[in-house]
Amino acid sequence: LGTSTWQVHCDGSSFTDNDLTLARPSPSPPPSPPAPPSPPLATVLPFVITGGCADERAVLDGVEYTAAGYTASGAPYYRDSSSSYYIYWDPDCNAGGAAARWIVNNLPPSTTAALDLDGDGDCVYYARINSEDSSSPPLGTNTWQVLCDGSFTDNDLTLARPSPSPPPSPPAPPSPSSPPSPPFWHDVAKETAEVAKEIAVHVTGRILIEILIGLGASIVACLLAAVARRRAWRSRHGRAHNREVQIMPDQEVQLAEARGGAVIEDVPVQAPVERAA
Repeated sequence: LGTSTWQVHCDGSSFTDNDLTLARPSPSPPPSPPAPPSPPLATVLPFVITGGCADERAVLDGVEYTAAGYTASGAPYYRDSSSSYYIYWDPDCNAGGAAARWIVNNLPPSTTAALDLDGDGDCVYYARINSEDSSSPPLGTNTWQVLCDGSFTDNDLTLARPSPSPPPSPPAPPSPSSPPSPPFWHDVAKETAEVAKEIAVHVTGRILIEILIGLGASIVACLLAAVARRRAWRSRHGRAHNREVQIMPDQEVQLAEARGGAVIEDVPVQAPVERAA
């Protein structure tokens, strides 16, 4: 090892003295530490971009972008709800030494390529902003280069977190549950009771009718008997009651006195007359 003179075949004709050095190779540099793991995608917050010019209003004005994954550099990339537009960080958009930037494009970025993530060998996009921060596009209002009227112009775009959704309405109270259906035997017992009730009402009505008929017959019989007794009594006592009384001459004075002193004319004696009751 070290430097020594060697006979070396040079110029293709003869051997000549040539100092050669033999040494141990330099140790390899330590490997770079592994990149920290990307945070869970659910923790990457969405944003709404506003302020785009009229040509790019569908892409850059009032459009919400949410995290869709990570590229090879570990930077998150975003897409809109229709998956038509993407925002991602490209370290070199043409693989020719272009500055790192955040790009708005209609092509999804490669998740394996280190550079030129749309693979077109050129820097073609709707809008871009140069940035070395790959963790997120700059929030707030910043000046982007936006393709408006056929050329790139300065355009102030605002990236902000979406407004929080209102709390959900409280659930409606559960509707009261209907009572469980009674067992079969309960229905049979209920129907039996109703039938028995109807029979009892019917029987009771018949009994009452028979009682009323019996009472009516008794009352009629009593009335008829009373009428018969009255007719018999009037038949027996009517004659004596209706018979005229003979007044003797010597009784006239007494009768007159009994009638208040008035003199009664001679009344001819008549035979008793039968009168109908």
